[in-house]
Amino acid sequence: MATSISERSDEYDVVIMGGGPAGSTLAAMLCRETRLRVAVFDREIFPREHIGESGAHPLVPVLQASGALEKVLASECWIKKFGGIYQWDNDRPFVGFFEHSDYLADGVHRWTIHINRAEFDTVLLDHAESCGAHVFQGERIVEFTPGPDVSDVRLEDGTAIRTRYFVDASGRREPDRGARNHTRQAVAVGVQEYRCLVALPQLQARTAGSRGLEHIPRG
Repeated sequence: MATSISERSDEYDVVIMGGGPAGSTLAAMLCRETRLRVAVFDREIFPREHIGESGAHPLVPVLQASGALEKVLASECWIKKFGGIYQWDNDRPFVGFFEHSDYLADGVHRWTIHINRAEFDTVLLDHAESCGAHVFQGERIVEFTPGPDVSDVRLEDGTAIRTRYFVDASGRREPDRGARNHTRQAVAVGVQEYRCLVALPQLQARTAGSRGLEHIPRG
């Protein structure tokens, strides 16, 4: 079970809302590759119930890049899955294995994993904390207020935390009242969508002297 060992600070370089795979992976990579102070807040206590799913084939390289792959494979949350891509195109239909060009070059089938999300997500969140991220479970962010240099996020208990960068990794398209408030404010600062690995260099570059918000979509 993931448990918070972090003492909450009143200021971070990066605050991430959502401790699922996107948020925890981004936190782990930032802590491994930068000296940024990173905090992850999730309103749930892990492990929390979540429907399991089948990972897309880029999942394994992402886990490897974040340093979490060995921990995931040492757990019982996964089953190896081989697969491919089918394109139903009347002009040019085709079938290919995962990373088909690599397979043609070396004959090795690439694979991904079916996962038990409750256990998988806990492994990733624990990993982020072991990399140096401050992880807070059962603590809900309800508001984001942008500032000229440092922005503020407010927790449900009224605590205000300053941050140079805020990442919405909650994956929620229909947020509650508080989250809707930060979504409207995010539009004002020019929110853009980034996948987790795309967000990483953006955060590394921008936290040097800017503010903003990024939204990482589910997946």
